[in-house]
Amino acid sequence: PGFDETTYAPEGQFNLRSVHDLVSEFKLQRASTLALVNGIPPHAWPRLGTANGFRTSARALVYIILGHTAHHCRLLRERYRLPATR
Repeated sequence: PGFDETTYAPEGQFNLRSVHDLVSEFKLQRASTLALVNGIPPHAWPRLGTANGFRTSARALVYIILGHTAHHCRLLRERYRLPATR
């Protein structure tokens, strides 16, 4: 099921953590996601299931994950004026 990010995020107390720790955690999460994606066999990509009440495929979920990362990067640039990276 989904969740309300406005309730969930403050509990992480990310403002009390160093930028270095947050970047390190992001890199580990990205590596973990890539390992998961790379382990999905070709025949599983089109399989359907239900996520948050919607029918979706493994392929669509990976697309959503990638888009969510891009969304957070955009927020960092807009809200905190962090420079764009390549």
